[in-house]
Amino acid sequence: MGPSIKGTASTEDQPLNPEYDYGKSKVEAEKLVKESQIPYVILRPTGIYGPDDRFVIFELIEMVDMGIFFFIPGDGKARLAFTYVDDVASAFIIALSTKKINQTYIISSDESPTIEEWLVTIATALKRITPKIYLPMPLCKLGITVLRPIMNRGKRRTFMYEPETLDRMLEDHSYSNEKAKRELGWKPQMSTIEGVQKTVDHYFKVGALEWSSLSTIGDALLLLTCFCGLHLLLKYLGF
Repeated sequence: MGPSIKGTASTEDQPLNPEYDYGKSKVEAEKLVKESQIPYVILRPTGIYGPDDRFVIFELIEMVDMGIFFFIPGDGKARLAFTYVDDVASAFIIALSTKKINQTYIISSDESPTIEEWLVTIATALKRITPKIYLPMPLCKLGITVLRPIMNRGKRRTFMYEPETLDRMLEDHSYSNEKAKRELGWKPQMSTIEGVQKTVDHYFKVGALEWSSLSTIGDALLLLTCFCGLHLLLKYLGF
């Protein structure tokens, strides 16, 4: 659907402005459906997350778990709506039997957390230290550019380890679900905090994440600290 106007939630009546080819292809698909003269119900889900997702939110969770996202990019105030997979599935089930024909509905969570709120929620679910440092976007982009060839190696598709993704973190992506609730009788059941916790728990259960008392970067810093301490001790003892 594309970014929303700052401080507002986009509705079905507002122009579509997707930023990626995937979103643009869905706009074209909508046009073909509407021109076909076949009765339709179009659902426009926001980004979707939940167990077995291996894309946007999973990569974000990985980055927090590894200690890469120990900071908040920019001011962290841009809003990002993602909807739990079970809530999206229930909307499709309802749409199959609705008598509201030739209508379009946004399927979105009731919440549009800020980037900062997403990072804090994920860190809390992972039992990591919540990020409190704000870093300017140019510095964040430099870091992602350095990590990009390493972290994207062997992946069929990526999202988080791209400098352009940080640009999206400056935009609001907030959408109104009022029409779907009013006309379809649909209502999302999962809060962001619950959904993220269920998703994180699932990743640990299936081995997509492995529990450690420290993050990967935290482990590296601990080993470096121990090495330096041992070096100083040996030097003090005359070795």
